[in-house]
Amino acid sequence: MGKGQENALKTFHTAAEAVPAYRDFLKKYKIDHTKIKTFEDFVNVPETDKESYLAKYPLDQLCIGGDVSKTNLISASSGSTGQPFYWPRYLEQDVNVAKILELMYRRSFAIEKKNTLMVVSFGLGVWTAGVYMLTASRFVAAKDYPLTVISPGIDLEETIKVLKNVAHYYEQVVLVGFPGFVKDVVDCLVSDKIDISKMNLKVFTAGEVYTEEWRDYLIARTGMTNEYKDVTSVLASSEGGLIGIETPLSVYIRRKSHGDAKIKRHFFGDDTLPSIVQYNPIARFYEVVNQDLVLTSPGALPLIRFNTKDRGGIMSFDEVRDHLAGLKVTMDDVVADLGDEPWSLPFVYVFGRSNLTVTIYGVNVYPESIKSFLLLPQFHDKLTGRFSMQSNVDDSQNQYLEFFVELSPKVKEEAVNADELSSAITDHLQTVNSEFRKLSSSINRQLVRVYPRQFQDKRYFSSNKQKFVITTPHA
Repeated sequence: MGKGQENALKTFHTAAEAVPAYRDFLKKYKIDHTKIKTFEDFVNVPETDKESYLAKYPLDQLCIGGDVSKTNLISASSGSTGQPFYWPRYLEQDVNVAKILELMYRRSFAIEKKNTLMVVSFGLGVWTAGVYMLTASRFVAAKDYPLTVISPGIDLEETIKVLKNVAHYYEQVVLVGFPGFVKDVVDCLVSDKIDISKMNLKVFTAGEVYTEEWRDYLIARTGMTNEYKDVTSVLASSEGGLIGIETPLSVYIRRKSHGDAKIKRHFFGDDTLPSIVQYNPIARFYEVVNQDLVLTSPGALPLIRFNTKDRGGIMSFDEVRDHLAGLKVTMDDVVADLGDEPWSLPFVYVFGRSNLTVTIYGVNVYPESIKSFLLLPQFHDKLTGRFSMQSNVDDSQNQYLEFFVELSPKVKEEAVNADELSSAITDHLQTVNSEFRKLSSSINRQLVRVYPRQFQDKRYFSSNKQKFVITTPHA
C-alpha cells in the first residue's frame, strides 16, 4: 500500500470514529469501519457528494468531534441555490497550503532573490479564494523572504492604484487573481500608458481554466519572457482546497498539447484541453471513478471518497515521461527547454463540470439561478423558460456570459428586447449571487448578453433533458 493510500485509509477511520455525520452515513449503508482494513476494502465504500452528504447534515456534525468551534477559520462558497456553504479549516490546513505555495513562489518567481510585491486581487470577505490566498501568502512572507503582500480584493480601481503607487518600490510584482480580472488590470495599465515592463510583472491565477491564447495575450502585453513560469495558476476548489499547482512541466505539456488534437488525445484521451497540475499525493488522495475525480482529504471537515463531479484523470510522473517519450521527447529535452529540473510529483487534470455551471472571473453561475427567473409571469407569452448558457470572450479577450433563451412557438426574435433582458438577468444575478454582485460593482462593462432563439432550435434546446451549459461557438 502506497503512502497516499495509507493516508486515505487513515482519514477514513478518523472520520468514521470522530465525525458524527460520517458515522451516520456509514450506518445507513450498514458499514462497520473496523472491517475496512485494506485499500481494496476502502474503494468499495460508498462515495459521498454535496447532495447525499454535505447537504444532509448540520455543519457541526460534519466536523471532527461534532464541534465547529474548534476550527481556526471559516470561509464560504456560493451554492447552486445562491445559499453559501461554509468550510471550516484548521490552522494546519492553511500552513500546509503555505508550504506548497512557498515552493512554487521560489521555483517560478524566485522570491528568495527579488524584492517582491504580491497583489492579491481575489474577492475578500468570507469567500474562500481571497482568504485562502491571503492567509497562505502571509505565512510565506513571515519566513523572512523579501516578500510583501497587499490585498485590494477584486476591485479594479484599487488594484490599479496599488500598481501605480507601490509597485515601483519592488524588483517584481506578482499579480494574483481570477484570469479575467487579471486581464482587465493589464488592459487598464496599457490603456493608461504605464510601462508594465518596469514592474517585472508575473501572474498567478486560480478559479477557472484559461486558454493558451490568454496566456500568450498576457505575455505579449506585459513583456514577460518565460512562457513556462511567468504566468501560472493553481487548481483549487472550495471542498478540495488546493488541489495542485501549475508547474513549468505541466505548462510545457499543456502548450505542447494546445492546438494539436493528436497530442491531446495522446495525453488525455480527449479533444478538449484540460487544466493540468501536479499535486502532493500524501496531502490528498484522488481516485477516478467513471471519469469523475473522487477525493479523500483530511481536515476540520474531512471528505471521504467525495465525488467532486469534476471530469478528469490522474497520471504518475512515470506515465507522463512515457507519454513524452511517445512523442520522441526526452526529459533531457524538457530540462533544456525549461531551464529547470521538473518536479517528480503526480499529475491531475480536470475538464471541469461542463454540464453544471459556467464561470466568469472565477464566479460560478448555476442554471438554478436563472430557471425561476425566466418563468416569471411577464415572460409567459414570449419565452418557454428553456435556455442554455456559456462563458465567452470578445475580440479583446474580455469575458462575458451568453444566454440563449427559447422563444415560445410563433414568437419572432424581434418581439423580445435582448438588451432589456440582458439588463434584467444581470440585475437578477446581482440579487441572488453575492460574488457576481461584487464582480459587477468592480467591472464597468457588460457582463451578460442575451440572444433570443427560435422555438426548438436544436443547437441550444432540447425537449428532453435540457443541457443548460453548452460549449459551442456562438451562432
